[in-house]
Amino acid sequence: MISIYLKFGVRYLALALSLCLLAPASGSIILSEIMYEPQNGSANREWVELFNTGSSSIDLSGWQFGKPQVNAWTSAFPTGTTLGAGQALVLTPSASTFDSDWGTGKNRLQVSSFPALPNDPNTNVNNATIAIRNNLGVVQDTVVYRDGSGWPTTSGNDGNSIYVLPQYLSSTANDSGANWRPSSQGVYGAYWRGSGGDSENHASPGYVATTAQPKFAPSPDAVWSMVVVPDTQNYVARPNDTYILQKQMDWIVDNKEAFNIQVVLQEGDIVNRNSGTATNGVTAVQQWQAARDAFSTLNGVVPYIMATGNHDYGFVNSETRDTKFNTYFKATDNPLVDPTQGGILKGTMVPGELQNAYYEFTAPDGRDMLIFSLEFWPRDNVVDWAKSIAQQPQYADSTAVLLTHSLINSGDGYWGTTDESYLMEGGNDGSDLWNKLLKVSGNFEMTFNGHIGGDQVGYRVNKSNAGDDVHQMLINSQFETNAGNGWMRVLEFLADGETVRVSTYSPHFDLYRTNAANQFEITISPLTNPEYALVWNNNSGVATAITDGFATGNGSGGVGVSPASPWASPYNTGTQELVLGYNGIATFTGNGSRTIGSIRVGTDQADAIIAGRNGNGTFNANANVNLTVASTADSSGDFIVGEGGYAGVVNWNSNGTLDAQGKFRVGQGGVGTFNQNSGVVSSGASTGTLKYLAIGVNSGGDGEYNLNGGTLRPGGGPTGPADRQLIVGDVTAIGVLNIGNGVGAANSALVETDDDVILGRGGGAGAITVAADGKLAMVGNGAALVVGADAGSFGMVIQSGGAVSIDGELQIGADLGAVGKYTVSGGSTVSAADGAGALLIGRSGGEGTLRVEGAGNFRHQAEAFIGNVSNSAARARLEIIGSQAHVQFGQLENAVGGEAGVSEAIKWQADAGGVASLVIDGNGFLAANKVQLQDPLEVAANTGTGVSLSGDGIALELDLSAFTMSATLMLIDNRTTEAITGFFERGDSLDLYEEGAAMLGTGFNGTVHISYVGGTGNDVVLNLVAGSLNNADFNADGIVDGADFLQWQRNAGLATGAQLGQGDANGDGAVDAADLAVWKETFGTTASTRNAGAVPEPTAVCLLLSSLAAVAAIRRKR
Repeated sequence: MISIYLKFGVRYLALALSLCLLAPASGSIILSEIMYEPQNGSANREWVELFNTGSSSIDLSGWQFGKPQVNAWTSAFPTGTTLGAGQALVLTPSASTFDSDWGTGKNRLQVSSFPALPNDPNTNVNNATIAIRNNLGVVQDTVVYRDGSGWPTTSGNDGNSIYVLPQYLSSTANDSGANWRPSSQGVYGAYWRGSGGDSENHASPGYVATTAQPKFAPSPDAVWSMVVVPDTQNYVARPNDTYILQKQMDWIVDNKEAFNIQVVLQEGDIVNRNSGTATNGVTAVQQWQAARDAFSTLNGVVPYIMATGNHDYGFVNSETRDTKFNTYFKATDNPLVDPTQGGILKGTMVPGELQNAYYEFTAPDGRDMLIFSLEFWPRDNVVDWAKSIAQQPQYADSTAVLLTHSLINSGDGYWGTTDESYLMEGGNDGSDLWNKLLKVSGNFEMTFNGHIGGDQVGYRVNKSNAGDDVHQMLINSQFETNAGNGWMRVLEFLADGETVRVSTYSPHFDLYRTNAANQFEITISPLTNPEYALVWNNNSGVATAITDGFATGNGSGGVGVSPASPWASPYNTGTQELVLGYNGIATFTGNGSRTIGSIRVGTDQADAIIAGRNGNGTFNANANVNLTVASTADSSGDFIVGEGGYAGVVNWNSNGTLDAQGKFRVGQGGVGTFNQNSGVVSSGASTGTLKYLAIGVNSGGDGEYNLNGGTLRPGGGPTGPADRQLIVGDVTAIGVLNIGNGVGAANSALVETDDDVILGRGGGAGAITVAADGKLAMVGNGAALVVGADAGSFGMVIQSGGAVSIDGELQIGADLGAVGKYTVSGGSTVSAADGAGALLIGRSGGEGTLRVEGAGNFRHQAEAFIGNVSNSAARARLEIIGSQAHVQFGQLENAVGGEAGVSEAIKWQADAGGVASLVIDGNGFLAANKVQLQDPLEVAANTGTGVSLSGDGIALELDLSAFTMSATLMLIDNRTTEAITGFFERGDSLDLYEEGAAMLGTGFNGTVHISYVGGTGNDVVLNLVAGSLNNADFNADGIVDGADFLQWQRNAGLATGAQLGQGDANGDGAVDAADLAVWKETFGTTASTRNAGAVPEPTAVCLLLSSLAAVAAIRRKR
């Protein structure tokens, strides 16, 4: 600004000063929340919130808020106005209106001349630019807000403020609309306020959350879950918001296993109009189709039960009892509902009509569930029908649930027909349903409904005539912006058998509510188990026979019968549950075969039976014993090792068979170790869901399976009765499967399966190591090896020997945000072993690396992709290290990248013997262009010629620093009859290496040129011409010193054939004065200063092990 003044004179001084004052400063006072469109629309109800991000109090005397682009500012803040560190201040045009709307006691300041905030900010950018400036007029923070267009919306019936997420509280981060969210009750201090129906809004005035929520995850003590989806009518009636409903469905599918979701309930008002004319430009038919399309995502994955609401009847709003529901939703749509396919639907009041139906299933904890879905405003004959079913003797011990559209209201009272008016045939309101059905039937314990406005949440509990608590719950969100913001309920049924944890979560925001109305626990009737649960009762620390250490409980938390042998009557039913904690060590030995119902080793479940018996546990199986953990109608068949923060160890030393038919978990919220030294271990070889083997699962889980000898068969192996995945590192946990220990005979440690093996899923980290005596055999095209499955997950394979055989796909970095690494330094991996199945490195936005080094042998017998374009963020690398490795693909297919952002690279690192070639033999589905450095579309888009050739291709990286001779090195051994398609790229520069191009920065002491027509005419080769070495470190100790001079002196005069170690510094084969000159020039230097660009990489094994160790260090202390 001084230069402007000096150059142009005093007449520009005012301009210079104004530029200074308007330029934003990086201050600690920021705009953190904006209420620009309250429901009432009154300007007096608008306000903004300031937040002090600094560490000290700020004097705000004389400061102003306003709209700088139109020069509209409030009055100056009064002298003495301060804002403490980490504190918020609300600016309002009317303190009385604000207090009426939001309550008293807030830190707020009334300022005059408060500029009206535009309700439609998109129409005038200048008018929607707001700022805060200090007493000198220097702007401290500016926000240009929008409604949509990357910013939160305020389109709901309820009003809402918009706020900055905790992780973006700065004057730069709050410039982006992506860092703001619409306020919704229960999230980051927001609450709902209604002023007598005059203005109903969500906001958190005067409160700023500074810590981001932890990720929503299943509770470690949960056994299973159900999901409740409230009214969906606005999602399907507003095409721009339908995707939010789909996100709900996708979340349910993606988290079905993590949360063990057994059923989904939808509360009615599926659509906004049942039939007739269009609503908001979307016809009733389109709405029904949109709802059907979204819920069809769940077909075959999880059963769902739907209620009908008032908008699902009549024309506009329930004028008649006519509904199109059964036209668009049928039991046969979902095999998990269809009774002819074993689904949960038990019966309907009217054949073929689902608006009045009942469903039953047995939950994973053994609870018998009976769920009724009843029409909106149920008629007397419907209520009588439901009561007649509920009171049948076979349902006396069931937990009955009522799903209907309207029962209780947001004031926790009962919904009454006096509240609303409908033309349809009348029925029973909330209090009628309580008195005629819920109170008198004897087994109802929960109800769910939507429909109601207000704050759209409600809860009440009443005792039935049978003395049971009936928990009645309302959840709705349709009146919020974004057609409802994606809120839904997740109910987790805990392991204590009587607690249900209720959470309210939005997949749209990936946030959950934390207020008491939306996050709470209820208690339902405790589970009754007719079988004996036996608890370990010996904490001597000495290994004890399994027959001598268990006890029963006395029903009051004490010890009943002790010892209670699981092999003796009356406990030897084949369904008995063994709970081994209390730091106990149980040993099962001999030649016998036994059957139990479940076993938990290292557990937090023992205290529920005998107080003080939770703890670590160890189970030893020796000699030739066989153990079946049976999955039956009366037992789960679960084998859990390490849960609830405790450590469990299993040592399977038996030559016999362990048949774990239920869920097999090693490290489920605890530390689990399974050492298999012999015999056969089979998991999940029975019907039912979730019976896969997981090594490391759920928060706090840390699992390790050491297969030192014997055979591990998920699902019973390739010939077993069930397909069962093997998952290592699931749901934020850490898992490791070690196949072989390097001391046994070849293939003596064998994993054989015909289903997927997944390493790292749901934010977990999973690894497999394969030693010389190990073998992983994945049989059939349905068996994919997935290394790094989804966002936030990390997977790796470290193969130092042995064999890996995969018939199906190999995915390394399988999805957006996933990281996968696969390293082969010894032994062999053969993927697409039967000639079918792709190799996908960096799939769908993932980051994947395949590294082959040492004597490693990797063969993929079909097409291989380095980078896959399903998502633009994909990053893929193939690294071929040294000259002894073997890498062979059927075909090399390139993905279209460029502006899409796909990063793809192949690196060759030479040793003294050169490099190992990438062999392409032509096997795969491509009929042409079988060796692609660029996709044919990319080739067609290339521009320029010669040194100006430009386009997108696989990046070529070379490290030739260890190679010193003139030679021709083959990079790609193309054994097809076709020419190479395209050219290598220099990094991500879009600069292509044309035929004959010089390669710089390779570390080679000489010149390097590339050819795509080398070898037999269609190979990729490097032509190397070595230069002088000029290295006087003759004894290779890393420094040029006197010892090297002595080496030169001893051999001075050699005229031919001299080597570096004899004193030949310049590589001419002679030891002479020229070499002495090099010694003089470099005396005192070290290897690092002479060759700074060729520092060798850490081995892949070290890198990968350190990665896993870093993850482990963060997640646990041992």
